[in-house]
Amino acid sequence: MVDWDDLLLLSPVQRTNDAYLQGDPTTLSARVPGYVHRVAVADMETVKEGQVLYEIDEAEYRAQVDFARALVAEAGAQVAISAAQIGLQERQIDVTQSNADLAQSDLILAEQERSRQNGLRGTPAFLLRDWEQATQNALALQATVAGNRATVASQTAQLKVLHATFEQTKAVLRAKQAALQNAQINLGYTRVLAPRDGRLGFRIARVGQYVGAGAPLIQLVPSNDVWVVANFRETQVRNMHVGQSARLTFDAYPGITLVGHVDSIEPGSEALVSLLPPDRAVGNFTKIAQRVPVKIRIDPGQARQNELIGRLLPGLSVEAAVDTSSQPATPPASPATQTAPASLP
Repeated sequence: MVDWDDLLLLSPVQRTNDAYLQGDPTTLSARVPGYVHRVAVADMETVKEGQVLYEIDEAEYRAQVDFARALVAEAGAQVAISAAQIGLQERQIDVTQSNADLAQSDLILAEQERSRQNGLRGTPAFLLRDWEQATQNALALQATVAGNRATVASQTAQLKVLHATFEQTKAVLRAKQAALQNAQINLGYTRVLAPRDGRLGFRIARVGQYVGAGAPLIQLVPSNDVWVVANFRETQVRNMHVGQSARLTFDAYPGITLVGHVDSIEPGSEALVSLLPPDRAVGNFTKIAQRVPVKIRIDPGQARQNELIGRLLPGLSVEAAVDTSSQPATPPASPATQTAPASLP
């Protein structure tokens, strides 16, 4: 008796109609909470990257930007004041130091005069009045020099405090600038843009509706970034490898055939990788052929591919045929993506 399944397996071309177009749809969500001010698109509309889709009421966020900008200006003024105080303190130190240097020079002269008067003691040239005046001048200048030095030390310590305050005001300014930047980012988030070219689904949020951060607004399906997931029986993937050529036909567009290649092979059966894998540890068991998902990419640059731009939608049915006799265009990416060799049972 002829086993038709065995005859089919002898063919190098393995076919399946259990195949569907898949895409990478993105659910666009609100980045900031607020009331929807404008919906700029319609259901199922084709959009371009950067196109405005939604606008959330920006009044509150613009006020936050203005407030943050005012705080930056205030912090900048504090930095300028602190810098001016440092400059003033440095000039005061210079003046005090100059006075101290001048007093030190006068003290040297006064000490010399007092020494000279001391040398005149016991001689006819000695005058008590001159000696007392020289002594008083020397003592007064000593006190002045000591006072100036103490003032310089105090002013220098105060200068260190002013430098610390200056660094603090600069840190506050940086914090206010970061807050302003964050407020500007949030203001920008009130406009929801298309991250890439594609087609939209149904609008979820409407004008006047309040949405929270992370609330879904609309779904975007990228244009032409689709692939085929074909579910082959486990016996069909015996000689199937990454890179082998495939032919694809579409139920929605009869008469159009596109060429693709095997991109990857699921490292497990469809049942095993599902969210609820079957539990076969039961008494009743019926063996059925398992299905292995195979990802097929459509090759670019085909003549008839332009006819299907924007029309290959995720979920459409496909018939796939993989030529297992063809040599892979590229070696398998990793052992996890290739099946057992044909020589294995």
